[in-house]
Amino acid sequence: MVLSFFLKEKQKSKVFIFLLITFIILLSLRTNPDEYLRYLYNYSSSIEKVFNGFPFSESFYRFLGFLSYKTFNPRFSIYFISYGLSFLCLNYSLKLYRLDFKYRIIPIAFYLAHYFLSLSYIAIRPGLANSVAFLSVSILINKKNYKIASIFALLGFFIHLQIIPFLLIGFAAFYIKDIPIFKSKYFLIFILPTLFFIGFNMNSFVKNSISKFLSSSLTLDPKYLVYLSDERYGYAIDIFKSNILFSFILQIFLIFIFIYFLKVKDTNFRFSLIMSLFFPIIIGIFSNIALYAFRFASTFVLFNLPLIGLISKEMNDSLLSKKKSTISFLLIMVIIGSLLFYNLFYIEKLNTFSFTLDLSKDFLKFREYID
Repeated sequence: MVLSFFLKEKQKSKVFIFLLITFIILLSLRTNPDEYLRYLYNYSSSIEKVFNGFPFSESFYRFLGFLSYKTFNPRFSIYFISYGLSFLCLNYSLKLYRLDFKYRIIPIAFYLAHYFLSLSYIAIRPGLANSVAFLSVSILINKKNYKIASIFALLGFFIHLQIIPFLLIGFAAFYIKDIPIFKSKYFLIFILPTLFFIGFNMNSFVKNSISKFLSSSLTLDPKYLVYLSDERYGYAIDIFKSNILFSFILQIFLIFIFIYFLKVKDTNFRFSLIMSLFFPIIIGIFSNIALYAFRFASTFVLFNLPLIGLISKEMNDSLLSKKKSTISFLLIMVIIGSLLFYNLFYIEKLNTFSFTLDLSKDFLKFREYID
């Protein structure tokens, strides 16, 4: 997909779109890992189940599941709808950054290859919520349209609650981005690293506070309290295991590259860089409850996409004429590509996938018959 960036202008979009649609269809055929057949039956098989527990029921995604439930192959439908909407949101978000289509190719290919973002291939509901929330903040900072941004923020909230920290920080950052300290170089050099270390030292306090809040909540699903539990529930994630650690290292490496390109003449480059820096901060704050850290931080990683797009746009004009720029660009691609290769293939994450053309409708009918 990245190589299609170097094709002739008329070939770029055709090759890339064909590869992307093919990829979405193939992913939609998967049967393992699969939690969404059970999800469709438990939460989307009737309109009553869709709105049960509103407004904390994540009802918009349940409604998408309800529509999928009525189709010929519900499991394929919910995957295809989720993946399709995710990439539509990402594509339009990048367009808002005044990136022509050819400059969206490398960012979207990066999204497909990044292990941390590959959570979206498995947990498609959080993945779609991330894309919608990212679109919401992108509309806010590029169009300054608070009403439309708020509508997409609500849609994201009704898909998955994990995007709440992202939306709070994203909307707050938009309104304080013109404050002098926010523009100061010391904000990047001292303040954000300080926030990380403070957050890391407060991780026990954060865990206890969240545990007390969830224990006393009468409206939130009890599963959010279970997420605090250990391995016997299957929800434990070790942030310092090699796969998560490499994602962390990759993000730090990318941040140094982005800082090097701070002179890119785009008003939103600095904002996007600061938002991407919240990835390690969130990891530090929630490191004692790693599943929450994993989910809460994943949305901030999406700000890598406009940053990569703006850099490729900045360098493209000089790639063929300046040898130094060409070598620098290729070196960056090789280093990032090596880390991505490790994240996606060496840890064999895709080995958990299996694919079939079998229909899921028969299984759902069987469940209804049993009940």
